[in-house]
Amino acid sequence: MTWVVCDQDPQPGEADPDELVTFTVVKTDEQCPAGTPGFRVRPGDEMPDLAGMNLFDVGEALVLVNGVKDVDATGEGRSTLAQSRDWKVCSHEPSAGEVIEEVISQIGEPVEDPAITLHVVKSEESCP
Repeated sequence: MTWVVCDQDPQPGEADPDELVTFTVVKTDEQCPAGTPGFRVRPGDEMPDLAGMNLFDVGEALVLVNGVKDVDATGEGRSTLAQSRDWKVCSHEPSAGEVIEEVISQIGEPVEDPAITLHVVKSEESCP
């Protein structure tokens, strides 16, 4: 039986040699629980509630979904490139609980209709 680590407490590098380390694991063919670093959303899954999460962590969770687009929720059109740790998600489409559609596109071609749109602001800002 092969297992995958979804999360651990304490995080790497933080443990005292005498401290108990707890791992959250699932079988290889199972999904990590939502909210753990190992969670990966797939097309056909229900959309989790990502509001308030760091854009970098959200990107890790959505790595298996083709067509994820982030939009500056303030309407200013600011780019999140290379600064994803400095942004947070205010809302998203589809909404939590809705099914994520699979989007097929040619390699190198832009996705016309993204599977997921994330409305984001800088971490220190309030959501509109």
